[in-house]
Amino acid sequence: MENRQSENKIGRIYLIDFENVHEQGLIGIAKLPPEDTVHLFYTKNAAKISLDILSEVKAKLCFHKVNVGKQSLDMQLVSYLGFLIGTVGHEPEYIIVSNDLGFTNTLAFWGEKNTRLSQMPSIVFEEAVATTEEKETVSPAEGLTRPATSRGATGKTQMNNRITVALRDKKVEGEKIGKVTATVMKLYGYRNFRQAAYRDIIKNFGQKEGLELYNIIKPVLTDKSEKGEKQ
Repeated sequence: MENRQSENKIGRIYLIDFENVHEQGLIGIAKLPPEDTVHLFYTKNAAKISLDILSEVKAKLCFHKVNVGKQSLDMQLVSYLGFLIGTVGHEPEYIIVSNDLGFTNTLAFWGEKNTRLSQMPSIVFEEAVATTEEKETVSPAEGLTRPATSRGATGKTQMNNRITVALRDKKVEGEKIGKVTATVMKLYGYRNFRQAAYRDIIKNFGQKEGLELYNIIKPVLTDKSEKGEKQ
């Protein structure tokens, strides 16, 4: 079995939608520890990968070539995710690396089954979890300060799922759920997390709709047990 772990310890399992994220989605892959596994899904039309990116990879790397077709890669990725959960189990953290909003229902489905599944636009968002450096980094785009050693992916996954469920319960359409979740989770871990999330939601949806959406997820963001803002 190609994804068999050579060690007893099983780390995070990444499923890369390479057709969607290209090399940008692999930034930070060299920082992943050996116990992590990266499954890269691609088609014959995929962009080439620089050997420089893969040369220092310590994590286990598996390639899955998918036939070209409408949403073929997405369906194969989700199918393989189910296979992994069924064989490896619910214990590992599973991370879909993609900007595709079509995975929203998949996140909600497995979240209800106590599976730690999240979606990120690139592996770079997990760099803070992999490092042990006790320093702070600053986002040049927003000037937001964030500890390099974050609370970890478990709290992030739980918040991701709770936001999805909260919006779905209010009958928010799937595409908007994915956009709101992506907007909020990219800011997870920053000290001014809630303020930044509010600002970006208003920016993306406008004052009226943005405020309505923010008020739906506000109880989740202010839950002290889950919020990413450093106390």
